[in-house]
Amino acid sequence: MTLSVKSGWQRLASMLAGMSPTDADAMIVQIRRDDPDLAEWLAEQRFSFTDLVILAPVQLARLMTQVSDNDLILALRGLNTRQHRMLIMGLSKGRAASIEAELSVMAPVPRRNVEAAQQRIIDRAKRLEVEGRLTLTDEPMLD
Repeated sequence: MTLSVKSGWQRLASMLAGMSPTDADAMIVQIRRDDPDLAEWLAEQRFSFTDLVILAPVQLARLMTQVSDNDLILALRGLNTRQHRMLIMGLSKGRAASIEAELSVMAPVPRRNVEAAQQRIIDRAKRLEVEGRLTLTDEPMLD
């Protein structure tokens, strides 16, 4: 969804981020009745690609098995070293080495390509959550 962020939307997203996931979900359901576009935008803001680093290792590994190498290679571009390292830890050693090798020789890419790959991974994570195979939350998970 491409919307310009209306005045107050970012503030509302910040407020929702401070709520429990259950309360935030309930609030988005209420908002959806009056403003479906705002509700969709808020739902998209609740979890970003860099938030994947807080997934428990088992959950991160489960997600990474569902992500293509091409998307992962693109998505890792532009992350800081810590985020990059945390996400690579969800891969097998062989796949991690292959991804790192590809990244080391990759030419610069447009930001929109990186963001699109990151969004595809987030979309996959959300599908896994709906299927009950992953738990996305704004707090760190423990195994």
